[in-house]
Amino acid sequence: GSARCSLRARSPSTKMPAIEEAMPLFHVGWPVILGTVGAVIVGAVQTHPRTHGKIWRMVESAWKAEFIGMVVMIAATFSPGKWWGAADDGTTWMRDWAFHTIGVVVADWSCGGPHVNPGVTACMWSLGKCGTLQAAVHVGAQLAGGLVAFPLLQLISDLTGQTRLGGPEYKHVDDDGLKAAAFDEFMAMLLLCITVFVVNWEPPKKLQKHPAFYWVKQSLTGFAIRGLIVYFPAAGPAINPALGTTWAIYSTGSWPTETQHYMVYWAASIAGGWAAALLYTLYKPSSTFFGQKLTGGGKDKKA
Repeated sequence: GSARCSLRARSPSTKMPAIEEAMPLFHVGWPVILGTVGAVIVGAVQTHPRTHGKIWRMVESAWKAEFIGMVVMIAATFSPGKWWGAADDGTTWMRDWAFHTIGVVVADWSCGGPHVNPGVTACMWSLGKCGTLQAAVHVGAQLAGGLVAFPLLQLISDLTGQTRLGGPEYKHVDDDGLKAAAFDEFMAMLLLCITVFVVNWEPPKKLQKHPAFYWVKQSLTGFAIRGLIVYFPAAGPAINPALGTTWAIYSTGSWPTETQHYMVYWAASIAGGWAAALLYTLYKPSSTFFGQKLTGGGKDKKA
């Protein structure tokens, strides 16, 4: 048997009112809040008191961007084919690709370009693009956003009579299925991060200043994400550790207890992000991987 899941995300098997479904989240959300607060306290203790104001401003900004961004991202990218763009003629793939790409662009543009993905945050952290405290706050906010988004959006579905949204699920069956799911999440995250590097950092500076650059590069990112969803479906797919875990919490009312869940959605995804960062560091002499230059520290070629 295989643990491969259907490409179409699943909805909870037993439908309850969205408010009742949200109640268990009050009991499972405390580790997210406690962990984030703990990271902030540790960061404040380790720095000079004069910098505390700067730390709190960074925390507030990062939390708002990632928390709100996560809610908007889920709403914008999970709703195509459910709330809008749905068709029953069996030829929806072009519409799915187009509307999902639009959703990615809208989510990024409306919230100022947040990571909204612990795998991407881990990748950027390894490259030195964000500090340890900022990365911890990002991940806490991403998890909190997912915990809020799913019951909120299901409530909106019920109130408006729309089709309920689904989410990524991995059900462990055997080792072959586990390997397939972990491989797909690893490869999807690796390719997602490489896409981010290519479309954001590699174009010439002159091109990046063009008014249409943002819309083109973000559309390419959305198109690439849709492709990853189609071609690496074994774990739902999630291509985002926070999505996999917060959907599992929403659909079951508790934190996942199976080790395989964390192997697939967290270990494999973060490893994929780090692999992308490692490859980028080897390609870009000026870059560092966990603070280390790997190619002799030469200068990059000018675009």
